[in-house]
Amino acid sequence: MSKDRKLRRGIVRAEDSTFVGARVPLFVVEALDRAVAVLVTDRSKFLRMALQEKIARTSQSAGKGAR
Repeated sequence: MSKDRKLRRGIVRAEDSTFVGARVPLFVVEALDRAVAVLVTDRSKFLRMALQEKIARTSQSAGKGAR
């Protein structure tokens, strides 16, 4: 991710983003809330970080021919 596109302090401006929603089982939300508390963050920031990590891993795996 380029420096100018990297999230700084988890701040996301409305004009630079879009809402993505998903239904999640309650046990996953409970685990999410525990992880959020441990990292002293909020759900949105945690989910953005998790998505970025997953995308990065997927991109790396795709480059190696794995799926």
